Amino acid sequence: MAILGKNKTITIISCIAIATGIVVILGWILNILILKRIIPGFVNMVFNTALSFVLLGGALLTTQYPQRKYRNILYLFLSFAGTLIGLVTLLQFIFHFNAGIDELFVKDTEKVSSSHLFLGRMAVNSAICITIFGSGLLMLALRKRAFDLAAQWLFHTVTIFSAIALVGYFYGVSLFSSILYISSMATHTAILFFVLSIAASLLNPGMGITWLFTGKLIGNQMAKRLFTLMFTMIIIFGSIRVQTDQYKLFSLEIWISLLAVCFLLVSLVVIWNTAIWLNRIDASRSEAEAEVKQMNAELEKRVEERSAEYQKSEEKYRSLIEHASDAIYVLDSDGCFTDVNASMCKMMGYTRNELLQLKVEAIVDPEELKIDPLPKSMKGAEYSEFRERRFMRKSGDVFPVEINVKRFMDDRVLVMARDITYRKDIETELRSSEQQYKLLFESNPLPLWMVDKATMRVIAANDAAADQYGYAKDELPNMEVTAFRVPEDRGLQMREWGKNMNIGTERNIVRHVKKNGTVMFIQVVANDIVFEGRAVRLSLTNDVTERLKAEDSLRKSEANLQTILSTTDTAYASFDTNFRLLAYNPTAFDFIREQYRHIPKEGDYLGDFIPAYRWTKVVDLAKQVTEGRHINYEVDYPQDDGTLRWYDVKLSPLTDGSDRISGMLVALYDITERKNAEQNLQTAYERIQDHIDSIKGMAWKQSHLIRSPLANLKALSEMLKGQPMDTELLKHFQTELNRLDDIIHEMAREAAGHDIEN
Repeated sequence: MAILGKNKTITIISCIAIATGIVVILGWILNILILKRIIPGFVNMVFNTALSFVLLGGALLTTQYPQRKYRNILYLFLSFAGTLIGLVTLLQFIFHFNAGIDELFVKDTEKVSSSHLFLGRMAVNSAICITIFGSGLLMLALRKRAFDLAAQWLFHTVTIFSAIALVGYFYGVSLFSSILYISSMATHTAILFFVLSIAASLLNPGMGITWLFTGKLIGNQMAKRLFTLMFTMIIIFGSIRVQTDQYKLFSLEIWISLLAVCFLLVSLVVIWNTAIWLNRIDASRSEAEAEVKQMNAELEKRVEERSAEYQKSEEKYRSLIEHASDAIYVLDSDGCFTDVNASMCKMMGYTRNELLQLKVEAIVDPEELKIDPLPKSMKGAEYSEFRERRFMRKSGDVFPVEINVKRFMDDRVLVMARDITYRKDIETELRSSEQQYKLLFESNPLPLWMVDKATMRVIAANDAAADQYGYAKDELPNMEVTAFRVPEDRGLQMREWGKNMNIGTERNIVRHVKKNGTVMFIQVVANDIVFEGRAVRLSLTNDVTERLKAEDSLRKSEANLQTILSTTDTAYASFDTNFRLLAYNPTAFDFIREQYRHIPKEGDYLGDFIPAYRWTKVVDLAKQVTEGRHINYEVDYPQDDGTLRWYDVKLSPLTDGSDRISGMLVALYDITERKNAEQNLQTAYERIQDHIDSIKGMAWKQSHLIRSPLANLKALSEMLKGQPMDTELLKHFQTELNRLDDIIHEMAREAAGHDIEN
């Protein structure tokens, strides 16, 4: 609970009244005079008066806090107790008896003065104020406007009584602070009654005199200003009056004259202040009026613009209605046609003027009106309605229509009608072919089901469906479809069924279970139809378990392929027939970036980054690829350091699963090392060939150099034959010469690559 209540003023004043009463009560109990008087020089406040302030102030304070269990009881107790003290005291004055209440709590040890004829008894006007104030609080508990208003005027009465007493003290008129000079109200008592009654009146600030000072209108503001100045003036003059009377400064005549002059001067100041204030308000009002005029001008301009827009919208609306394919007409509250479009005239066979002279009953089938009449007044029609009716053309032909009725706020009715003769004929044909449909259903080799949409129970299933799930055919009718789902998916079945109630076609894959407990994946294809007058879901259950396994294997293969493409040294890139880049692997990304100085992305045009001197060849090769050929060639790319990088290029056609070629796949493999090895091998071969040639030349030369002395030796041996000295030695000599000659001839043939003949 907050320290301060709903209204801080009421809370603070109530607390002051309670505190003052408690201080005075302590003064009486402890017999301390200064506490009884609160302020030195003030008349004593009696114990019962202080107790009444504690009770009534406490009752007023309880109104500022939220409802609690015993709050109302406490409020009534405090209000009644305070009122009772004042009422009993007042009755003692009226009927001249002593009830013993005056000194019930404490003894009055003070001497009886002229202002207190009875020991411990409060002043008669204090008793009146307490009784009136407490009665007002009790009336508020009744919570009726009449009692609230009466309580407000009771509080004002206390305010007036206390104000009169205060004026009496200020001007030294004892009659104002006492009644018939019996006893006088203490000054601080009058002050507490004044502020406490004002605080109580703030409980209903919109009633009585309080409204005059709490309202927000200019009259309320002026009343607050004038009353504040007048109240201040009375206090000042009252103080001056007391001082002049005390020190005998002026005679009564002079004082009255001076008071009149001062009143005139102060009134002039008040009028002057009020005039300045009103002039400021008037100036503010003039500025506000000017702003309002400007705003009105802008508003009128906007209204004109909106009117023009509205006129355009209305023309567009009229054009849409007039050219709509559906019949559209508007009825007034009595059911008379006020507007029709061309489609309506065409559908009914009337002219526009003829329809505008009729009421809607004229176009409805009379037989239908007997059993389903139209509303007598369109005021009672539904705001929106969608239904079917039978209309009658001008020629007398009756036909079914589907109407959509919308009621406007001005009780006009917009109706859109559509001829559904064709649809009704189709429905009739469908009903007549239901038997044929059942025959087709039973004989279909595919597993088919008919399920009641409302109950989710099987109506019928064919032999293929029974075989698929392992049931006998007669076991399936009236089974709930949830029985075919695996247990953990049955809640999902219920949600899907409700979600798809109004969907014409549903395609999904779910887990079903056979009678023997085998789980299988089923692709459900369902259509909602009307069969034998009720909503039915016709379903095809296709077992896709093996297909899903194959797809899973394919996905794994694709994942492996993707891994290979991401880690291979071969660059792969695919293009469509317009040379737009479709996909590429990281190696291709690096190749394009390094060789073409381009950062590739999907959708790039090949011709934008490939050099012009290569473009013509690429186009020619791509043309061959689009004809279905596979191209393989080698290409070199000069590098910045003067070396060459060689790539093996393969171009292959891309197909979309059919024979149609949708693009080209490019594969590049870096063969620089192989080409360098081949080049080095060729160079080494050439060097070896040169060396062989030089050896051949040397062998040829050597063979000729050796053959010359050998020929001489042979001639010499011939000569020795004619003069033999040692026949055996000569024979051996001849044999070795012949063998040496054969060796030399063989060397010559090998060196020259052909036989050397003598």
